[in-house]
Amino acid sequence: ADFGLAGTIRDPDRQHIFVDNISGTPGYACPSYIQTGRVTEHSEVYSFGIVLLELLVNQPPALAGPQGDIIYPLLQAVKPAAPGAHSRVLAQLDARAGWPTGTVVDQFAELALSCVDMMPDRRPLFESVVLVLRRLISA
Repeated sequence: ADFGLAGTIRDPDRQHIFVDNISGTPGYACPSYIQTGRVTEHSEVYSFGIVLLELLVNQPPALAGPQGDIIYPLLQAVKPAAPGAHSRVLAQLDARAGWPTGTVVDQFAELALSCVDMMPDRRPLFESVVLVLRRLISA
């Protein structure tokens, strides 16, 4: 959901939990979790992907809009579901972060975008995310 709802599932055959009261931090909570109340590894990976995108482009995931509504600057800037998202991320890298040019930042951006894929089953599992991050650290 967005890390604040972390829980333990004791049944190894169970891959999700349901919550009665949907909650979560605007901008980080996975859209499929918000719609269904179903927390899965894929919904947690989505939240982590938002954090990765936030690190890359230094845009807040959500803010209060002028009429008290919620706006989503990060998603509006990156448009992760639209063609060209990878290029948009690279074009908006936070210059103050000193991101290296080349393969490392390309693969980090690709990882972040894969984590926020709108199709939950296409998102990587945390085990894969960790492997990619370890490989990037050692690159």
